[in-house]
Amino acid sequence: MNTNLVEHIKRMAKNGTATARNYYNMRGWAVHHNSDMWAQTNPVGEGNGDPNGPTGYGVALTESASVRALSLYRR
Repeated sequence: MNTNLVEHIKRMAKNGTATARNYYNMRGWAVHHNSDMWAQTNPVGEGNGDPNGPTGYGVALTESASVRALSLYRR
């Protein structure tokens, strides 16, 4: 498994905890489409046609990493 991806997901989860709390008053973590190498998770724009909603990237990346880990474990 690509350890860089796993480490990036960990950084996004950590940063995304504040995003979930500050933007949505929710527990857990949130990441938006604009995450980058610094693992920024906050939304961009003011909501006037700009992308401003969570997209589920965190879920997709975590699922991808989990599926890969399981496939390696089962070998």
